[in-house]
Amino acid sequence: AVTTTVPVVIIMWLSEPGRSVSKGQKLAEVNSPDIANLEAELIEAMAEWTAIEQELIRKEELFRKGIIGAAEYQTALKDSKVAEAGLMKSRGLLSAAGFSGQDIDALAEAKSISANFALRAPASGILVERSAKSGQLLSPGESMALISDIGSLWVEAKVGEKDIRNIKIGQRAEFSLDGRSIDRATGR
Repeated sequence: AVTTTVPVVIIMWLSEPGRSVSKGQKLAEVNSPDIANLEAELIEAMAEWTAIEQELIRKEELFRKGIIGAAEYQTALKDSKVAEAGLMKSRGLLSAAGFSGQDIDALAEAKSISANFALRAPASGILVERSAKSGQLLSPGESMALISDIGSLWVEAKVGEKDIRNIKIGQRAEFSLDGRSIDRATGR
């Protein structure tokens, strides 16, 4: 299922059901005010980490020259690790919301905040279903679409109680794809 961790409104679908999609391909343009907040947090975390890294480099030089003590240098090192963790957290939240690594890098470089973003395919396969319509508001975690790996399809069948004893695990089965016995397929 294609989901996101933030509430979104589908602006426009970019892929049709039945079409093959690649991992990372844009499926839809969506809008979420929560994304603008996550983007701002990333830009802020980047600025903080950059400043703290510069301070760490300066304190490392002062420590090597014996101007500051080990405790002050260790504090700067700890602050650097905390800032780096904050940056990784911001990147992770955007990734969980549906941003690709390239999207996050582009945002970090452009430093431009927008509530709109591209919803990307989490895996390659066939876009089997779009369960959300353009303009629809979806809650976090709500399925928007379904992508299936056509290499492994499942068939569910109802088997009568008296017939169940004739079925074995791994047994070859034949079934109708259209429900009218015209197109038949086999599997295990």
